[in-house]
Order: sequence, then C-alpha cells, then structure tokens
Amino acid sequence: MKASNYVILLFILLGLSCKRKAEPFDETSGPVFYAKGFAGNEAINIEAGVNSYYLETDHAIDANRIHEFTGNFKQTCPKCKHSLKVRIRDYHQANGSGFFADSSLVNKDYDYKLNGFSNIPFYTIKLTAIPEGESGLKSHLWEFSDGSTSTKNTLIKTFLSSTDQQIKYTCNYTNTCSSTLSYHVRLNPFLNPVDLPDFKAEKIDSAQIIYQLTAVGDAKNTYLWNMGNGQRLKGKSVFYGFDSSGVFTVSLTRISENDTGEVSKNISVGNVPDCKANFIKELIPFEDPLNLSTVDVEWTNEAGELFTSAGVKQSFYNQFKVLESLGHKTNAGGQPTTLIKLLINCKVSNGSRIIELKNVEAKMAVAHP
Repeated sequence: MKASNYVILLFILLGLSCKRKAEPFDETSGPVFYAKGFAGNEAINIEAGVNSYYLETDHAIDANRIHEFTGNFKQTCPKCKHSLKVRIRDYHQANGSGFFADSSLVNKDYDYKLNGFSNIPFYTIKLTAIPEGESGLKSHLWEFSDGSTSTKNTLIKTFLSSTDQQIKYTCNYTNTCSSTLSYHVRLNPFLNPVDLPDFKAEKIDSAQIIYQLTAVGDAKNTYLWNMGNGQRLKGKSVFYGFDSSGVFTVSLTRISENDTGEVSKNISVGNVPDCKANFIKELIPFEDPLNLSTVDVEWTNEAGELFTSAGVKQSFYNQFKVLESLGHKTNAGGQPTTLIKLLINCKVSNGSRIIELKNVEAKMAVAHP
C-alpha cells in the first residue's frame, strides 16, 4: 500500500515552546481521517485506525523562528516503513509581523516549498528620502542591485531574495553639491531588514577637516573603516584628520554574528559645498498574510524509500488545496481543532526519480491556538 500527499496535520501549539514531543492523535472517536488517491500508478488508501495506521503530530520552531507544523500517518508495527508526512511552515513570526499561524484554513491554494524560499516575497521596505543641503534640491536618484531605478522622493521596494543587495540613493543640489548614501548588504529575511549598518560623522575642528566617525550598532560587532583615500581604520568610534579639502566617500563594514553589511557616505571636508544623502526605512507588512506558509510532503514507500516534494519544481497544475473546513471539538490535548478536506497534486523525488502524487483527497484535523 502506498501513501500520498497531504494528510493529517495537527498543529500542536503550546505557547512558544520550541519543541513538543510527538504524540498520536486519539482516533478512537470522531470522524475517520484518511487519504486516498495515487502515487505514480499505485493506489493510496490510508485510514487512521485501520491496518495499524495512526496520526502523529509535532510542532517546532527552528533557528530562524519559523514555526513548523507536522502531521504524519504511520503504522504501529515495528517493521512497517510506510508513512505519509506533511509539513507546513509559517513565516509570520520570522518576518516581524507577529505570530499568527496560517491556520485559518480558508479555502485556498498553498504554495509548495522550493529550495531556499524562492516562492515567497520576503519583505517590502518603504524608502523616504530626507536629504540635507545648503541650497535647493534639484533631483533624487535611487539605484538597486536588480537594475531598477527611481527618481521619486518616496517609493516602496520589494526584495525577493536573500542574496547580496545594493540600495543606493543620490541627491543633487543647485549649488553643484551631490551626495550618495549606499548600502551593500545581504538582507536576511529572518532578521530586521531595516536594521542596516550606519554611522554618524561629526566635524570637531574649525578647519572642518577632522572628523569623529561613530558606527551605530552593538559594540561587540566588528567595524572596519575605509576613508576613501587609501587609509583604513578599525573600531566602533574613530577620529580622523583628512589631508586636504574635498568630498570623500567613507565606507563602513559592519560584521555581526548574523550578517555582514557595508554603508558608504560622502563626507564634505573643508570649505566645499556640504549636503547629506539620507533616507528613512520602514518595513511594510505582507499584503497577503494568507500567503506566508509553504508546504512539503514526504512519502516513504513500503521498501523504505523516502520521496519528498521539497525542492522539486512543481507544474502550474500541482496544488495543495483546502476544499472545506469546519470547526470541531477539542482534541485529546485540549486544543480546539478544525476538520479540513484537501486535494493534493504534486511531484515527489527520492533524488534519482520523480513520481506524481495524483488527485489525493485527504481529510484531517488540525489543532490551532
């Protein structure tokens, strides 16, 4: 007997405990949970309470604060290897919008998990220019590592990956002063994307050639300075005297436990037009909070071969679809539950071959807050 795709998934949420011991669902009362359909050319017919099948559930929080809810059809016999497991990953907490499990289970399609998180819009940032200058502002220019540009004062930018990113803003004034603020960072979607490296520059002499440069951030981070003239310094706060007047591009590299980022600013030294490029960064919540979860399916056949949908590119027609949902009584652990009916179509792979889980209809219960 082969198994299929999504089957029973009990969200065990006990506060914010990082791990709860897996436990069987009490299938002795209430409706029968099942999965039926096809794995390749073989029929799937799983039913909790029949042929020693039972439903095991689990809940965990990984190092990136992603909540993972797991449901697993297994058999009680020691030598039985056949199983069908479903995982749902919830990204609300990781993206700073508070924890709301994507378990309202409205009738909708859910995305399958690809490698990395390439099918999830990680975050959106609102950028507002606040330049400072001694004369009239003439123009703005925003430049990004994806090649896009903008001349607006305020714009909203969505970053779709956690690869290296550049955010560059330049302001131009009527007195020919031009200033650029540039960030080159690996924006991690599981950290605060508006917490970019930064520093303050303060003139401390009458000739305006000596500066105190102070990095913004934790003292335990490593701070490396490039003064724009070949000189390099290290430390959270440094003093530096420039040899001549002019505009210098000073760069700061911040190395923390979680990431490395660089910020560059133009510093006006001596009797030259002075202006400063600056902007405000605001994190924008996801516009579609119901699209913050991904799912993957693991199917182990009777020979012990593990097939998974994780990382397998799915076609447009492959789907994990909630067809119906209905409130239900509390489970054996005391949590309220919802009965859901699913339709599952997806590809799964054991690393060397791919099979299709086709038209798998599953009925399961999920616990929720």
